Amino acid sequence: RSALSRATLLGRSFKIRPLLHLCGVPGDPKAPKLTSDREMLEGLIEQAVNSGLAVEQGAGRWRFSHDLIRSQLRKACRALPNWPELNRAAAGLRIGRAESDPSGIELEVVARHFWEAGEKRRALGMGLDGLNRLHSAGLMGHATSFARRLLRWNEECLMLAPDDEGELRLLASIAAEHAGQPQEAEKYAREAANVARNDELDALGA
Repeated sequence: RSALSRATLLGRSFKIRPLLHLCGVPGDPKAPKLTSDREMLEGLIEQAVNSGLAVEQGAGRWRFSHDLIRSQLRKACRALPNWPELNRAAAGLRIGRAESDPSGIELEVVARHFWEAGEKRRALGMGLDGLNRLHSAGLMGHATSFARRLLRWNEECLMLAPDDEGELRLLASIAAEHAGQPQEAEKYAREAANVARNDELDALGA
């Protein structure tokens, strides 16, 4: 269960090498013997396949047999005591690819891992970079959804400087407009203007 739960951090399908890395992260008292031993993990995956929890896709890749199974295992993963460490390890697996991905999709995934790992400032900075890339790639629906997430993050921790917050709200407005959500676009545009106005007033007051 612990090994399969960790596999959900790798997406809808997974390969053995990155899963070995995640299984090497200690801290699950219910699976103290789980390690990055390849033979052990191959045996566990075989059990999962035989139990109908996973399906082999060939070329050393597996997927979960149903989205509901993956959803339940994802909940189990979030409940693990080493959840932050697992997310930090998952981010480390993908950060190289994310930094060279022009679409911004990989950066979004890594930013979410860092957020769950408690590295909130890093997650927000990386998230802004990812959002800019999503814009440049024309993925406006995706950008709108991710901008909402970034705004929720900042509302929770209030870490962004006014310039960065204003940029985020402006990007959210542009994305929403292109995604066919004019009311949401107008809302974000007003908020961006308010942030800029308040920042200017604070500067005058200083």
